[in-house]
Amino acid sequence: MNPRTNLQNYENQYVQTDSAQKHDNSIRKKFDQLVAFVAGFASHPARPSRRLQPSHLTVFPQGNREREVSFAQREVLAIRIVRNFWRSLLRSEMVGGASKILTGILWPVRAPRVTPAIAAWRDGLALLTLALTWFALPPSAPADASNTANIPQLFVVTTLSNSVAVIDSATNQVTTKIPVGMNPLRLAMTPDGLKAYVSNGQSGTVSVIDTVNRSVMATIPTLHGNPQEITVSPDGGRVFVVHQSPGGGFVTVINTATDSLITNVPVPGNNARDVLVTPDGRFAYVANYSAGMASVIDTATYQVNNLVTAAGTRRLAMTPDANRVFATNFLGDSVSAIDVSTQSVIADIPVGTNPRGGDERRE
Repeated sequence: MNPRTNLQNYENQYVQTDSAQKHDNSIRKKFDQLVAFVAGFASHPARPSRRLQPSHLTVFPQGNREREVSFAQREVLAIRIVRNFWRSLLRSEMVGGASKILTGILWPVRAPRVTPAIAAWRDGLALLTLALTWFALPPSAPADASNTANIPQLFVVTTLSNSVAVIDSATNQVTTKIPVGMNPLRLAMTPDGLKAYVSNGQSGTVSVIDTVNRSVMATIPTLHGNPQEITVSPDGGRVFVVHQSPGGGFVTVINTATDSLITNVPVPGNNARDVLVTPDGRFAYVANYSAGMASVIDTATYQVNNLVTAAGTRRLAMTPDANRVFATNFLGDSVSAIDVSTQSVIADIPVGTNPRGGDERRE
């Protein structure tokens, strides 16, 4: 007879006493707690290794997480295996060596009430079974990952809709719209791709989006109006946001670990147009349009070194070796070259009328 049928027939015939029923419930509660405890170790999905660059139009490659077995599948399988062992051993005889124990697991026979010694042995075996199952299976993945395996998702700020649209690049369809603050303008992602930061111009806030669950997990007041361009430091530890506000120029610094405001750094003018951070994270460069300057913020002390460029400093770009920063001067019709090592302007290059620059400045 099929072992599963044999086990089911036996269970249908077995009538537990009140004491046995209480013992069953106690053991089941223990294993439910055990499963919940072990499940906590799988709460952090694997992270994609590719660094994501900040932009108001950002592609998020979901990475290896989508190719992995889901946490729900792993938990269900582990619970089934553990409970099958538990049910079998509850009714098996422990009257000999390992061969009879295994026989009892596969073809249970009617047994007397379980003793404390048998219960302890059974609990240990079940724990071992759960542990082996847990580590034998691949790492967990978010529940919704199976629907977007290996498919990059495009995050788009939609300013007048006060939201961020997520587009499935395989179907070219919007899969969700995430409400954020009023008049969102720019978006930057952390290098691991797990968070997206959105500057909300009218609200004076920064929304933090969980890119896996696709929901806002925090809203951070900047304490100053009209936050605009935004970038994340290369190590993912801080966010820098510039403002275009009549009240004065500020650069908001946010801690990504706590999603809280660290400080607001004052800079000249009231119309900062761009910000970038050096690869080593030591300095943040700010384009001050109204002041005609490039401000260099020391990210360790938040002290500022202001470099005079030309009128209408608008966009910034850095060479791959990080030795030079270039600033377009929209009203000065030129591009200023800055030596990063000396933090000085070494050239002002005429290029034509109203140079702007663009988001392609970031690799």
